[in-house]
Amino acid sequence: MHFLRILGVGPGRRQEAIAAALLEQRTLTALYNTRGRPEGASLDHLRAALDAAVAAAYGFPADIAEEEALSRLLALNQARAGRG
Repeated sequence: MHFLRILGVGPGRRQEAIAAALLEQRTLTALYNTRGRPEGASLDHLRAALDAAVAAAYGFPADIAEEEALSRLLALNQARAGRG
């Protein structure tokens, strides 16, 4: 709590200061950077579920490779634009 004394935060404001400091660390970037690590397991699971739902919406298999998905999406886009 040494940093709180440096900031001039008294005992009555310590809890608020700690909460504010923790909140500043909770960014989407920090959250996303936990992917692939144990603390990001729930985010990994949610991302996989979202990927599967989007694939299903397009009629693609859930385990479609990224390159294949992009190729199919390009073909769909070109067909809708009248170029396919």
